[in-house]
Amino acid sequence: MLVRVLIERHIKEGHEAEAADMILEMRKQATSFPGYVSGVTLTDTADARTIVIVSTWHSREEWQKWDSSEEHRAAAKNIDPLLDAPISVRTFVNPWDALLE
Repeated sequence: MLVRVLIERHIKEGHEAEAADMILEMRKQATSFPGYVSGVTLTDTADARTIVIVSTWHSREEWQKWDSSEEHRAAAKNIDPLLDAPISVRTFVNPWDALLE
């Protein structure tokens, strides 16, 4: 079942461009990881320091493999100092997909 992952990051003032570049590079890495389907990176129109990534994965397990991978951990470690709040990660499924299984 497809899983959508919503990741929200709040960037320290003055580091928006640097963080956005790092996040986009991380997303490029994710695109070649098994299970990745698609993704979009969004900036809050009311607060440019809030960046949301919505990615789609074939399964929660494949998302978790990416999340715990060395590639992802190394990239996230570089972004973490640019954050002014802990990241929020939530996973979602389409409830109608579950009914079809």
